[in-house]
Amino acid sequence: MLEVLVPLFLGLFLAWNLGANDLANAMSTSVGSGALRVRKATLLASFFQLFGALTFGGAVMGTIGMKMVPQEVMSVEVICIVLLSTSLWIFYATYKRVPISLSHSLIGSLIGVGIGAGMNLNLGLTVEIILSWILSPFISLFIAALVYLGIRNLLYTRMRGVRERRRIERMFALLQVLSASLFCFGAGANSVPKAVGILVGLDFNPDLLMVIGAVGVAIGVLTWGGRVMKTVGRGIFRLTPMKGFCSQFSSAIVVILFTFLAIPVSTTHILIGAILGIGMVSSEKIRWRTVREITTTWVFTVPITALTSMILVCII
Repeated sequence: MLEVLVPLFLGLFLAWNLGANDLANAMSTSVGSGALRVRKATLLASFFQLFGALTFGGAVMGTIGMKMVPQEVMSVEVICIVLLSTSLWIFYATYKRVPISLSHSLIGSLIGVGIGAGMNLNLGLTVEIILSWILSPFISLFIAALVYLGIRNLLYTRMRGVRERRRIERMFALLQVLSASLFCFGAGANSVPKAVGILVGLDFNPDLLMVIGAVGVAIGVLTWGGRVMKTVGRGIFRLTPMKGFCSQFSSAIVVILFTFLAIPVSTTHILIGAILGIGMVSSEKIRWRTVREITTTWVFTVPITALTSMILVCII
């Protein structure tokens, strides 16, 4: 019984941490721009992430659960170590209000277990995922900058007077709810399977795992998601509804693209890339200290989770 309950509990715990950190980012720009209050944003995020996970999450789950680690070396101990190591790091980062990547944390934990237990990971797939980490934020940055410049040049700069521009911003506040919902849908389809996908190796029902992961993510967003949400939405620069819409819409496009390719990516990296792209082309005063804190945590994520997994392998 413990061999069933313990992995499921740790998968639920990881999903809760994922909701509180990685997927809370999905609504961060809506909160930062004032389009939505934290409570309404978390409810909306929970619903659309659940919907995305249950409808299109199977491809990414297959990548994590069936291709990353050889199935013949999967065991309850290995899976529990990976889930625990990943969860502890994300929990700490959420406590410090720093957005991090579940993909980084999970791959780092898998690498640590692989080294500590002498397992062979799928090296080609690992390289492919790491390349996606590098490319996806730059793709998002580029798309977001183009979307923002297009909207600003075609619409916003033609508005004369403060009243007309305020009317445009109110319109984008409504549109931002739609773009945030789309981003949450894509984030749910890509990120929720990463939290529970490794449990497929223990022959759990994939549909049941997806439900458990989606519920855990929803609880995480609702209970603790506000901490990281405010860092991303307000900590880099002050977002307006138009800029928030551009960042979320661009991020949604990139996340959904990689999801259809069955490649797990970091929604955090993609959203931060989009926000920075808009900040650069709009001459915003970016708080580079916050950006440095976020990126420093990203750099240390893989080594720390790998080391944690190696230590747990020795202990267990």
